[in-house]
Amino acid sequence: MIHSTVKSATASKEKDNYRSLSSHIITLHRRLLHSLNLGTRYFDEKTNRWKWQSVNIEVQKNVLRSIAAFLDSISADARATRHTIIVKESAADILGALLWILQCKNEPLLSMASNVAVKLVSILPSPLLQPRLLDLVYCLSSLLSSHQVEVAIPCATALNLVISNLSATSEKAVIEALKETEISICIVRNIKDCGAQKIEYFLEMASLLSTILLRWPSSRFPVCNDVELMKVLANMRTRTDCAIKLVLLKLYTSLALCDSVAQKLIEDGKVFLQMIVQAMGKSNPHDVRIEGFRLAQCLLRSQENCLKVMNLCGEALVDAIICGMRETGPCSKKIENNYGSVLVEACKLAQITRWAGNHHIRFWKQGIDEVLLNLLIENIHDQSSELVLPLEKQISVVKEGLKLNYHVALRSYVWDILGWLTIHCGENSNPCSYTHESELHINLLILCACFTFVDAIQKWCRICQNDADDNFQSEPVSRAVLMMIYSPLSKMYHRKQRDKDCCSSRATMLK
Repeated sequence: MIHSTVKSATASKEKDNYRSLSSHIITLHRRLLHSLNLGTRYFDEKTNRWKWQSVNIEVQKNVLRSIAAFLDSISADARATRHTIIVKESAADILGALLWILQCKNEPLLSMASNVAVKLVSILPSPLLQPRLLDLVYCLSSLLSSHQVEVAIPCATALNLVISNLSATSEKAVIEALKETEISICIVRNIKDCGAQKIEYFLEMASLLSTILLRWPSSRFPVCNDVELMKVLANMRTRTDCAIKLVLLKLYTSLALCDSVAQKLIEDGKVFLQMIVQAMGKSNPHDVRIEGFRLAQCLLRSQENCLKVMNLCGEALVDAIICGMRETGPCSKKIENNYGSVLVEACKLAQITRWAGNHHIRFWKQGIDEVLLNLLIENIHDQSSELVLPLEKQISVVKEGLKLNYHVALRSYVWDILGWLTIHCGENSNPCSYTHESELHINLLILCACFTFVDAIQKWCRICQNDADDNFQSEPVSRAVLMMIYSPLSKMYHRKQRDKDCCSSRATMLK
């Protein structure tokens, strides 16, 4: 009785879903079924699956048009792709017919079929493609080397979408399929031969290669060792198109995830590094800037690489980081817009302060103290316009500012950067020697860290285990406070006794 009730409820829901569709979608679905019925279905014993086929080129063309029209209609209606039964029921037939047509390789239809493949993988949910996903990967991979640019480009686009949206369960099988088809070799060959092709051809091939290299680490070093390919990429660096800049940065980033490749890229010298620094500049679109910061992060993951880069273009790199960290944009509590993304990536790159070096001097000269303070307290410049503030006033400003949770998602980066800056501070990079404001900023930063640290300890005592955000901040701020206590700067102040008031106020704060 319960089973029949559930069954009738499900049937009723399916009818409601069907009725919720527009008459236009229903009409196109009927035309699609009619087109598919012009072909034949046979049972493939190897795969234990029913398959669609038709050798008639006009039938194939009609099916492709019907599939394209149906996909266009459901993409315009969010309800259709989300929960409509006809989409789920049609997915297997659509994919089966498309695979047959692509495998037939009728040249007059290949361009149309490959464009339909792009629509298919971008509109239908990934679970609906899962049963024939490997077949689709093999099919699209085989067409990447097509002499028809109009075929190769959409096949690269479709494959890129498939690989980018791979689930954990299907990733291993798809990677094995890509190895079997030697896809990276094919793409590299296409990029090297793209001189006479449309620029879109290079963009799609390079984008697909970067996606594959991200998923398939073992393919990075062989690609980087291809001297001819690296020359092609170097020549492309002279182009000013933002689309080319973006895809190049992404490709270099996926290569630089391999440490040995990162070292080779740094050895290319100043021109390559200047390209990265220039990409971080404000004159570029946000997506280009973000990729510039990400590439720099990959290159500077080791102290050895960091020191090499700093010797070549340290000042310009630090200036670009500071510029990115200053761009808080219109968003205060959430980091969701383009400004926020640039800001996050700049903060991540600023973690090169973990290593000692002359870049610390540049950070202090560029006002890193003010930048960090601005990330903790909104409109702090207006509140600290006086060069000297009594300790009580400083405490009041900090307490009120921290309550607002301004850029709370960035605080772990701020604490780490602050801790590393202080622990590497010395005679040559005394922050208070640059401006009178620096001393006040540092006092306020110390207060911010101390109050956050005290707050974290109190929350630990209350055993707030479910507050992931608090746990996320606790460790970095605790580490920052310890670094400040044991920093050379703290010892230097106490040893030289240059400013008794400064020393006593710092001691009070740390207590």
